[in-house]
Amino acid sequence: MCKIKGETILINKIILKKILLWTLIPLAVVVISASSYALYLTQKVADVLDEGSDSRVELNRGETSSKRKPNSVVDPTKDNISILFLGIDTSNAKGRGGKARTDAMLLATFNEKDKSIQMLSIPRDTYVYLPTMGYSDRISHAHAYDGVDGAVAAVEEMLNVPVDYFVRLNFYGFIEIVDALGGVEVYVPFTFREQDSNDNKGAILLEKGNQLLDGEHALAFARMRKYDNDFKRGDRQQEVLKAIINKTVSLKSITKYSTIIDAVGKNMVTNLSFKDVVSLHDYFTKGSKLSMNSIKLTGTDWYNTAESGKYYFQVNDSSLEEASKALRLHLELDEEETSSVADNN
Repeated sequence: MCKIKGETILINKIILKKILLWTLIPLAVVVISASSYALYLTQKVADVLDEGSDSRVELNRGETSSKRKPNSVVDPTKDNISILFLGIDTSNAKGRGGKARTDAMLLATFNEKDKSIQMLSIPRDTYVYLPTMGYSDRISHAHAYDGVDGAVAAVEEMLNVPVDYFVRLNFYGFIEIVDALGGVEVYVPFTFREQDSNDNKGAILLEKGNQLLDGEHALAFARMRKYDNDFKRGDRQQEVLKAIINKTVSLKSITKYSTIIDAVGKNMVTNLSFKDVVSLHDYFTKGSKLSMNSIKLTGTDWYNTAESGKYYFQVNDSSLEEASKALRLHLELDEEETSSVADNN
């Protein structure tokens, strides 16, 4: 009986070893493959953000904004930061290249302690002083005249807030990112038609209600302004950006990241380094739930008779002051670090 019992124990051990062997080997292969793929993706991002790549561009002013304390260095791992998101129309129909007008401008401030984001959409026709040009015009023209440096300088001048980083994305990059994510969910307030990314009028139909939009339809949703106004347009742009952030953070398929990186790499320009992006990834995925809030500007329509009735949007002084104060408070800037908006306008 003892012999039989011993043989039974031995057989059970052999079976157990086989089970473990054929279970752990595939699991190990999956883990190693996933780890290897993760390393591959990490290197892929690093290549995109390498100092020698076409996607990495430094501002002429250097790393630190003049709105920060002299000789200060911003570190996203511990400091509150700001990022200016620029959407530009470089469609095949226009062929404008890197000096196109900005179709979307959104300034986001990040508070590291609260894990919160404040977002401000700036209407494209806002009348502001353009520091690099030395005169006032629509803020969308700042990029057309002097590239990213002009756009950053105009936003800093307008809001009296430092712009630490920028991300400039063209329409094709936006479309490919949304498609790689499998679309984004938004609420379409009414049915309308809009031009597509190649400016074919009425090519895109969006119907009222909750919709899962692919890249082309999401772009049309974010661009449309003829049926309401620039403020609603800004709201839609923020809604899409929030949807993209939430979808990216919750993305379960690691293989989709490769497609996203490809889309970003060939359609984006930024001064964010690989280290900065890693810090932002931790910002979005670790700790308490991220809070995203919006700030709105108010103003009046102005048709300048001296320019044959050219349209501008003029921000109310009180609204501008309130927006500037809210952004500075969110960045926890010392009062002595910045002058008032009134001093700049």
